[in-house]
Amino acid sequence: MEGILYKIIVCLAIFMIPFGYSLGNDSWQLNRLFHPQEKDLINEAQGQVFIYDGIFNDQVNLAMDQEFARIEHMMFIRTKHMQPSGEVVEENDCD
Repeated sequence: MEGILYKIIVCLAIFMIPFGYSLGNDSWQLNRLFHPQEKDLINEAQGQVFIYDGIFNDQVNLAMDQEFARIEHMMFIRTKHMQPSGEVVEENDCD
């Protein structure tokens, strides 16, 4: 019985990963962007580029202003734009 319960829990956890991602919980990305840990800065100094996925364009613009010295180590994909109607439009990065 324990083996079956374990398998069910693992399957549910794996199944829920995409849903957690799509809920827009990007606070860890924003924290890394605006408050990088020492290890992140070391990795950037060694040439690592971090890809920020699905954050809002106003946050990207703020990063361009506040974190300009680190800009060469950032890539932004699927940036979201808030429309006047309240609709969120995500860039598809294929244009």
